[in-house]
Order: sequence, then structure tokens, then C-alpha cells
Amino acid sequence: MGQMVKEFEDWSFSAKSGDVGVVKTSYGYHIIKFIAALDTFESIPESSVENMRQEVKEHIVSDMITDLNLNWVVNEAVYNSISL
Repeated sequence: MGQMVKEFEDWSFSAKSGDVGVVKTSYGYHIIKFIAALDTFESIPESSVENMRQEVKEHIVSDMITDLNLNWVVNEAVYNSISL
């Protein structure tokens, strides 16, 4: 312990198998999914990757609204066209 950014470390060591999270640190946003006994990245189902992408978009927009303390109106067409 003590070798990672605190926010990343806190999440990583409190996660349980199957947990997914987006952690914001001074380095940016980190998409994290705790998977037990994962042999290769390629073994992650595409549906899980797509779900993580959607969650990241939602967290980024939510954090921007909160951090900037602004009233935002989300243009659904533009929002849905964002590709990560």
C-alpha cells in the first residue's frame, strides 16, 4: 500500500468481485472493474466494456455539473454521440 494515488488505492482495496467504479483523482478519471481471476483483457465481455463506457459518460457529466456548480441542459443527441 502507499504506492498508488490515495483515491485509487481506497477504491481498489475496498472493492469486491464484480464492483465497477469511476474514481476521480488529480490525474483524471479512472474506470475500474474488480474482476477475480482474470487471465486476459480480451476475456472481458464486450457488453461489460460498453456498460463501463456508458457509466463513465454519466459520471463525467455529473461531476462536471457538480464541480462547476452550473445548471446544465444535456443535449441528448450530442451526449449519445460521444464515443470513448
